[in-house]
Amino acid sequence: MNGSIAPSDRRVLACVDAAADIAEGIAFFQGLPEEWRNRSDVHFLLLAPESSPPAIEECRETLRQWGIGNTLILPLTDGLDYGARCKIALRAGVDRGYDAIAILPAQAPSLALLDLIHSWDETEADVLLRQPETAARSDLATAVLNAATGLRLATYTAPCRVYAAEFLQQIPFELNGDDGRFAVEILLQAAYVGARIVACAATQAAEQRAPRVEAKMSCWRALAAAMQYRMHHWGMLCSLKLRQASVDRYRDKTAAPYTTHTLAVREVRRRGARRVLDIGCGRGFVAAACMRQGAEVTGIDACDPPAVPLAAFHRLDLERDALPCAPADFDATLLLDVIEHLSYPEQFLLSLRNAAGTRSETRGTESTARPLLILSTPNVAFITVRLGLLLGRFNYADRGILDVTHKRLFTRSSLLRMLRDCGCEVESCRAVGAPFPAVMPNRWGQVLGVVADGLARLWPSLFAFQFFVVCRLKPGIQQVLERAASVTPAAVRTSPRSTEEADL
Repeated sequence: MNGSIAPSDRRVLACVDAAADIAEGIAFFQGLPEEWRNRSDVHFLLLAPESSPPAIEECRETLRQWGIGNTLILPLTDGLDYGARCKIALRAGVDRGYDAIAILPAQAPSLALLDLIHSWDETEADVLLRQPETAARSDLATAVLNAATGLRLATYTAPCRVYAAEFLQQIPFELNGDDGRFAVEILLQAAYVGARIVACAATQAAEQRAPRVEAKMSCWRALAAAMQYRMHHWGMLCSLKLRQASVDRYRDKTAAPYTTHTLAVREVRRRGARRVLDIGCGRGFVAAACMRQGAEVTGIDACDPPAVPLAAFHRLDLERDALPCAPADFDATLLLDVIEHLSYPEQFLLSLRNAAGTRSETRGTESTARPLLILSTPNVAFITVRLGLLLGRFNYADRGILDVTHKRLFTRSSLLRMLRDCGCEVESCRAVGAPFPAVMPNRWGQVLGVVADGLARLWPSLFAFQFFVVCRLKPGIQQVLERAASVTPAAVRTSPRSTEEADL
């Protein structure tokens, strides 16, 4: 690799980490080829120790003498660890509109940077890692971390890296540790969002001169981060570091046993429901399963319509907009994992009762006079939440019981009390265990699913991950008043009882 790489339309911010000794930064630029000293597509950010102002001024003067003008020297407080320095560099690159941010230690030769940028131009990776080939082959830490995470990364501790800005905007990298864990955690975030990670061995010339520089970190902390990643995938001990703000994070659980979605589909089939209202239909997994059973499904959600061909779809905010249809017009209404997202679920349930329906005016059967409502919600008293509180932990995540979007959480007793207070006749309330088969599609998941379901039935308030409730909505006050207003004065006069009451 030589220095003759044509300028690119994509801009790269190259962060040279000389926070330990600014003299190493000067040595780095001394070996930089002249054609790289003032390129329009590559700018440099030199991290320097704040405690040596004379050395910083000397560095500025040296760079001027060498004609290097595309460099910003950033003095940093002494003692900032590797992760904190990376956060500063990445945030600076993203906020200033660069397409990629390269990070490398000042001890690395200038040739390593050229090699790094050239490889990123060729691969267009979201994350590019450059590791000396000899180190990559004998990296025991990589083998241990891969075993813990279930990934197959070539390295976790490469000192020279390139991060695409588009990828960085998808992850909360500033939540990562300030120490060497950052190097591991940002790769786990990349794997979680499906980013393209490419690891390449350094060229022979760069490897001969490259020092074995790696982020210092506690092995136990790195292993803890790896285990957190694995547990997050299983829906336990979730972390906001792995948050992905997209509906794509919700999986299809209709085929897995012991889930509320599976129970809802079975209940629709058992009741013979032909018209179903799915409030909070999301990506349409439950709706599609009901449609395969011959049901006609109308969906309501705040997000874009699902890919499944629904009979109708209404996009609205359940907390602000009026419902365009009523439960009385359907054989069953699904409210799966919705009420915990509402600030005032009581008011929403009352609005369901009061919603006018065309079928209820013409048919007086039980199914229309008291519409069927099927709902589910998490159990805030689940054993893992209780143990977390015992240990002083109440950490929100991007999914699970403590989903960051959850506003109201319930225990079994508080859920049933709210439903009864809102005029719902509860027919059944089933405790559902943790959905291990949905997140672990293997034999272990099946075994754990059976155990979790058995424990939930044995001790619902402690081992239930969710509650699955089937109930009927009593007529609301508005419906009663509308029926009363429909009685004509003539009918009132011809009624003997009404005449007596009028005389009184």
